[in-house]
Amino acid sequence: MNFIRSAQKRLYSALFDVEGLNAGPKRLESFVNWLIIINLLALLLEHIPAMYSGHKESFALFDLISIYIFSAEYFLRLISASANPKYAGRKFGTVRHIFNPFSIIDLLVIAPHWLHLLGIVELDLRALRILRLLRLLKLMREIIPAISEFRAANKGRTIRQKVDSLMNETPTSGRLQHQLDLILVFVILLSVVCVFLETVPEIHEPLALEFHYLDLFSVGIFSIEFLLRLYCAPERLGVDSPLFSRLSYLRRPTTLVDLVAVLPFYLQVFVSVDLRFVRILRVLRVAKLSRYNTAMKTFTMVMAREQLCSRLNMPFSQINTTPCSERCTGR
Repeated sequence: MNFIRSAQKRLYSALFDVEGLNAGPKRLESFVNWLIIINLLALLLEHIPAMYSGHKESFALFDLISIYIFSAEYFLRLISASANPKYAGRKFGTVRHIFNPFSIIDLLVIAPHWLHLLGIVELDLRALRILRLLRLLKLMREIIPAISEFRAANKGRTIRQKVDSLMNETPTSGRLQHQLDLILVFVILLSVVCVFLETVPEIHEPLALEFHYLDLFSVGIFSIEFLLRLYCAPERLGVDSPLFSRLSYLRRPTTLVDLVAVLPFYLQVFVSVDLRFVRILRVLRVAKLSRYNTAMKTFTMVMAREQLCSRLNMPFSQINTTPCSERCTGR
């Protein structure tokens, strides 16, 4: 019994104790967050016939690998639940973990796939796609505790100081600032991918309205980010006058990149601009990624691991994904 408890503690410390000294749990947290975001991007691309029709097997394989990873995470959390300090000194720690809202979300994410694969529940492709949106809820496991941690660390500070800690890495930023970086990187990548997809008539014509709304969403996010960074600039530059510190901030190269990210939209509103020039400016949004070095390192790690998993799972996926896809289409 002592051996089992010791193993549970080692497992929890190695994978899930984000407040401990071990760097592994933080890396796993970032990896899972990126995997969820990439799953959302894959789900969006599946709704583009020109993208999906020729790559059905690749999308199915990526979804299968994601399910394996989410399933492994769920069961490892379940096994190590008794070592969670949240349940220290309380009976039935594993049972309490099962009925924890975050654990229920984790189960809902993986249950539809396994129930469908085992033939217990028959679901068509549309239903499976809708249920895959539940994966976004997994982000709440990281975001809600990060918000509580951020509020506690910044208690008694001014609004401008809190905004600075949220937008820039400071001693009181915590995990929330890193998670915000992940979201911003995803929006940047999504907006740049959309610019290239819009150049393909077969993709752009049936989805012109969706591309327009995605661009509005991206511009809104980038505009809010720019204004927040401008607002908290005095905290970064240490100039006595807030006005001069903000003017100094506007002269920075990274600020000019932020301006270029939103400039095309506002140019189109007020003046007539060549569409090709606008697209070139929108592609320059990729330069914003230079601000998010840590987030991009995590993204690179996720893609490298997914590529390795794809190679390892290829023989197995060829056996298992075909029946599943046939049941999805009703054949």
